[in-house]
Amino acid sequence: MVQASLDAKQKSLELPEVQAKMEADRAEAAKMAANGPNGWMTPELMTKIAMSPILRKGFTDPRCQTAMGEMQANPAAAMKKYGDVPEMKEFLQAFAKVMADHFGKLAEKQEAEKKIQEQQAAAALTPEQRKAQEVAEKAMADPEVRAIVAEPKIQQLIGRMQTGVSFEIEREMRNDPDLVRKLQKLSLAGLIGMEFRQ
Repeated sequence: MVQASLDAKQKSLELPEVQAKMEADRAEAAKMAANGPNGWMTPELMTKIAMSPILRKGFTDPRCQTAMGEMQANPAAAMKKYGDVPEMKEFLQAFAKVMADHFGKLAEKQEAEKKIQEQQAAAALTPEQRKAQEVAEKAMADPEVRAIVAEPKIQQLIGRMQTGVSFEIEREMRNDPDLVRKLQKLSLAGLIGMEFRQ
């Protein structure tokens, strides 16, 4: 006979780290949307450009603007085309260096913000939620558990257990003996709260 405690089912099926990751991704997407497609053009970048005499001059030269467009479309071809023109080469190299530095710093800043969000999400967890998160992470490190959890039939069963919809699991287990093994594996991993009796 199989018994599943409703409270244990709900607690074992809550994956706070997944919810926190989804929330962080939504926040990041909203932030990117708020900044628009030119969100990468920060005041810091504009200041760097303004402080460089080479870049200042280049941004007012139509040839440099054309070269920048070509550089965005095909950097290798642009460098080949303008590599022999000293002022263009100097401009493109300075521009490429500033942009590489800028995007590197943007990536570092985003990574730091992401870590802060993750730490805040982790700090907001109760001890019980933290334990559930640790159990889930440990269980999902097992490839067999990951494969079982990914199966549509198992997902349907877990979904029914989670929502509290009554169903005849023993009948399904008699029809599919491998299902018992899979549910036992998930139970032993701590992902579901089921008790197996013989």
